[in-house]
Amino acid sequence: MLNVFLLSVCLLMFNQDATAQCDPINGSTDWIQHNGASGANYYIYDDGTNIRHALKADNNRLANGSNAANTVVKETAGADLNTEYSQITITYKAANTTGANNWMIGWSANPEFIGAGSTSRIQAANPTATQYQTQWLANILLGGSAGTTMAINTAQGATKTISTADYGYTAADGDVITATLIPQPDGTAALTVKVYRPSVGYDVFNTTYYAAVNAASVANGDIYPVLYMTTGASNVACLSAVADTYTPSTFAAPSCQTINSSTDWLQRNGASGANYYIYDDGTNIRHALKTNNNRLANGSTAANAIVKTSGGANLATDYSQISITYKTANSGGANNWVLGWTANPDFTGNNGGSRIQAANPTATQYETMWLANILFAGGTGQNMAVNTSEGVTKNINTSQLDYNGQDGDIITATLIPEPDGTASLNVKVYRPSLGRYVLNTTYRNAVNAASVAHGPIYPALYLINGETNVSCLSSTTGPLSALPVGFGRISGKISNDQLVINWQTLTESNNDHFEIEASADGKNFTKIGTVASQATDGNSSQPLNYEFSIEAAGASALMGIGSLILLAGSLMAKRRNRKIIGLSALSFMVFAATFVSCNKKGDALDVSGNKPLYIRIAQVDKDGKKAYSEVVKVFNQK
Repeated sequence: MLNVFLLSVCLLMFNQDATAQCDPINGSTDWIQHNGASGANYYIYDDGTNIRHALKADNNRLANGSNAANTVVKETAGADLNTEYSQITITYKAANTTGANNWMIGWSANPEFIGAGSTSRIQAANPTATQYQTQWLANILLGGSAGTTMAINTAQGATKTISTADYGYTAADGDVITATLIPQPDGTAALTVKVYRPSVGYDVFNTTYYAAVNAASVANGDIYPVLYMTTGASNVACLSAVADTYTPSTFAAPSCQTINSSTDWLQRNGASGANYYIYDDGTNIRHALKTNNNRLANGSTAANAIVKTSGGANLATDYSQISITYKTANSGGANNWVLGWTANPDFTGNNGGSRIQAANPTATQYETMWLANILFAGGTGQNMAVNTSEGVTKNINTSQLDYNGQDGDIITATLIPEPDGTASLNVKVYRPSLGRYVLNTTYRNAVNAASVAHGPIYPALYLINGETNVSCLSSTTGPLSALPVGFGRISGKISNDQLVINWQTLTESNNDHFEIEASADGKNFTKIGTVASQATDGNSSQPLNYEFSIEAAGASALMGIGSLILLAGSLMAKRRNRKIIGLSALSFMVFAATFVSCNKKGDALDVSGNKPLYIRIAQVDKDGKKAYSEVVKVFNQK
């Protein structure tokens, strides 16, 4: 289960590749130069250290303080956002001078896009042909006086300026920025933005923006990755972009835990809640009178908490996760409640804002204050706020994320240990009516190092008034080592007569080796190879890249399917389908070999392209336990 949890925290398989292979820029037939009027004498150039503006005549840097308008567009990486994701990775470099380090990465519907201002992006429900030619679909801007301020521009709302109290992110030299557009069930595309900082060994920013590209723009056609530079001071490095088939995962609703007379969730009543307690009436969890279980009168206030005393977690090694379903208020009054963690198993709760921020907390603070929490309040209780050890209260119903609670929303909050001794807080909201997430964001240093080291932490729910409704409360905890591997991207190709599978791990713990498995039906998998872990003693907190290959000719001979190579080669001529074709051909050959040697049911494999084929990576820890990557489903793209 933790495998599913961490993949969803990182938005499934779209994790940044901190060791990404850099794409060639100079003379590239993939990244094509497109110059605006003010950039006619310049172009974007990789000098071996920085990607920056250069004079066409001699490749010297454009003078600092000068402005130009130049783009490179990866025309060979066009993606259909109905079925494919598109990912851009770039390394932030400090400005060449104290001048502005202004540049953008993003996407355009125009493969000859010459760039535009960051806020010139498509927000119209029915865009015009001119808008598709001249405006961004979505972008990330690095700017400000020193070029360290990040801003996000999507089809939704105003510009999201990241270097605010909500996130406190400021770009630092060497940051690896990864932006991914991901298809959504409602026909839109979400934008996940993550920043990996090698100096600390983990992500320092990770947030998803939903409906980043609207449905009309998704349906319009292919979208293309773009880098746009505007000044001579600008520096970046290691630009790359990929597009590949997207395979969504099925959401698994958490199981509801028992509240009434529970020996796990124990009642903790404050002075104003002595006559009431938290009660599950089968529809809602709410305040009830102790004498008869009737609802606390609307407009009344009380102070009651339940604490899962059996759910204590050591945040140095364990994650702690709480899930709850949002319900509308019983009346038009406020639906006020708080969900979070405490160091005190006898915690009676407070209104949410009172949480530990001190670097060296006192015993009284551990007894009376939250470690971190999520608060629902406001006029109708739809407004979410997040309280952590860092900064001010994070109000979610703002232009940053623009989320308001709706009946049935499934809210999941997870505290996750980090390498620097702190814990991060990931907050996600799944909306069943849309069949997708509507919020997914992570707050770093949510619990500071002193509080992590202090001892166990306990999940708690705190209800404040008679209108309050929630349902389906649950909490789980477990060691991070329960998931020996967090998987990154998986891909396949045919190269130099070899069938090749590549994958990345983001973290490894107690890992021994990997087994590459193949299936014709997505259910019955057969091992086709083994690769040892690269991690020292099986443990790593850094991304590691792996490759497995077998001879294509040998695989072809097993089934006499040499014609499949010809089919794959002819399909390779279709630019957009290169990656999918390589993976499809790989899968065909693997499954053909599997059929000959290992097929136990005698079912014939369909290589006509009418049925999907599947691969997955099995991770095996030193105790022999297995955990699996996402299954990659591929089709023969004719």
